[in-house]
Order: sequence, then C-alpha cells, then structure tokens
Amino acid sequence: MPVGPSRRHTQRGCRRGIDALSAMVRSVLGVDPFCGHLFVFFAARGRIARILFWDHNGFALYSKR
Repeated sequence: MPVGPSRRHTQRGCRRGIDALSAMVRSVLGVDPFCGHLFVFFAARGRIARILFWDHNGFALYSKR
C-alpha cells in the first residue's frame, strides 16, 4: 500500500464526515477513495487524527485523540 504525505487542506479534515472526506480525497489529492488506501487527516495542532478507508463493504472512519 503506497503511503505519501500531503499537507494540503488536511487541517480542515477533522471536522468533516465520511462523505466530505472522501470528496476531498478525490478533488484535492486526485485519488479514487475506493482504491483501498488509508487516508490520514490531522487536526491543525496534530492532536486529533482521523483515518478513512474503504473496506469493500463501506467506508470506515477512525478517530484518535
């Protein structure tokens, strides 16, 4: 699974839900959110991380403080 950092617009990602995060992956990163990669979003201060991924049954969204 390829992993690459991207700091573009990720500070806003911790306030969004699954639909908005998957749309942001498609529009900002230019990647298909259904590809199976893990997409990690951090809050502005780095205190909150959210992980979005597709697991063939639907999206999963994990949050860690």
